[in-house]
Amino acid sequence: MIYVIILDMKKQLEEAALNYLGKNRILNIDMIEPIRLNTAEILYAANDGVMIRELRSKAYMLATDESSRSIELIKTLNNPQVFRVQHKEVCDYLCEHSTFNEIMECFQAVYDSKFIIDLSDRLNIRLLTINNFMVVKENYEPLSDDEITQHLINHDIYGGYYQDQIIGFIGTHFEGSIGLLHIMPEFRKMGFASQLESHLINLKLQENLVPYAQIEIHNQKSLALQIKLGLTLSDKPLYWLF
Repeated sequence: MIYVIILDMKKQLEEAALNYLGKNRILNIDMIEPIRLNTAEILYAANDGVMIRELRSKAYMLATDESSRSIELIKTLNNPQVFRVQHKEVCDYLCEHSTFNEIMECFQAVYDSKFIIDLSDRLNIRLLTINNFMVVKENYEPLSDDEITQHLINHDIYGGYYQDQIIGFIGTHFEGSIGLLHIMPEFRKMGFASQLESHLINLKLQENLVPYAQIEIHNQKSLALQIKLGLTLSDKPLYWLF
């Protein structure tokens, strides 16, 4: 009987969370997908907001109507290391009252279609392995050595090969968003970024996942790429703190 009650409470929390987040599905898709995939611990869900802990990345993610409610919920936590919020005031509060020193302001970009993107055969795209560790390390500074190793073990990064030479790579962040995109300088402006992202979008569609990415608000080239590929941008930004 206790087990049934716990399951019922979990279902009610999920329904409350998804109902709230669904009011702005594009902006909140990075919280909706972990709940749908059962990779989130729901810490709070009501008609004024949702707070979760994404289990793979250990990131806390928060969406509320009012910044004051977000701050109230944050005060219940003990020293979170990674946080995703939707209000600038909350971002400022966290920076003032914690050890966060890196902020990324970004738009959510969602491929909200079920149609596979047509790909040319210019690139041979395949999973990178631990043998490709140095390629990633030398070209993607945001990741630590441990993070690179874990991504490669998780089979999260794909490399593009042109005439048997690696020209770049793309992958999936721990919490599920598309990213880690890098094209070697000598191979830029050749359409390879579009090819790599399209490949990963198609893979996620085949796995019944919603493809989404988070793009820094001033990265005009990347924003243009998302629009070109048919992704929908959120109507307002969100903030990641590290």
